[in-house]
Amino acid sequence: MYQYIEKKEEISVLSSLIFNDKSEYYTSHEKWGEFNHLLNQINEVRGMFIVRNGENRFVPELLFIDESLERKEGNIINERRSIEKYLGVITHRYWNSNHYAQLYQAQTLSEMKDIALNILSGMSGPIYQICGPITSGGSGSIEKNLEVFNKAIQKLSENRFVFDQMPFGPFMRKMSDEGAVNEGNILEDFYRPLFESRFYSGLCFLPTWKSSIGAKWEHERAKELGIRIKYLDDSYRFEEELKATI
Repeated sequence: MYQYIEKKEEISVLSSLIFNDKSEYYTSHEKWGEFNHLLNQINEVRGMFIVRNGENRFVPELLFIDESLERKEGNIINERRSIEKYLGVITHRYWNSNHYAQLYQAQTLSEMKDIALNILSGMSGPIYQICGPITSGGSGSIEKNLEVFNKAIQKLSENRFVFDQMPFGPFMRKMSDEGAVNEGNILEDFYRPLFESRFYSGLCFLPTWKSSIGAKWEHERAKELGIRIKYLDDSYRFEEELKATI
């Protein structure tokens, strides 16, 4: 599905080796450095990567690696961390294997929207979503913008209910590259129904949101629909809560 198919296969092999050798804790595995090297090369471009684990269940691979490759290479991670904690599953705890399978099979934005609504319906409130630049503006590249986006999602997910829309990104970008959709379609056919569903208690805007056409559209929809607007500082904390009348 992706142009990184060879590396994808390498990651699958390494992942199986690591999972099979250490079912719960595996950060000291000799293949970990090689695994991280491959992930660093492709994760920021590709986004979420779903694989089957040893129990034949769909699980998310590492989305972003906290330490840079330079700091990671040659070092042994001495902190014992469980797979669930290290893989950042906290932001995807509302996804189940059916959601992942359906996303892989989805051919339209409408199908993706239905998956998202099903996930939202299973979440406890209040539910928030991060808004900010990805394809334009922000830090100047999709890779850097995705890194900021995901750090914000993971930070807020520590003590809030955050809908993580990142797994949809690679599939939407593929559809866009193929000319099947454009940004306007994504905003109107995917995000508008989510906002109108009334599942959201608030939208949280990254500091660089004004540089994004999509985020400005989301800001206007929040005001239109009466969804609370929250602004994040550079540490991904709420600056203050403002009424949607600005």
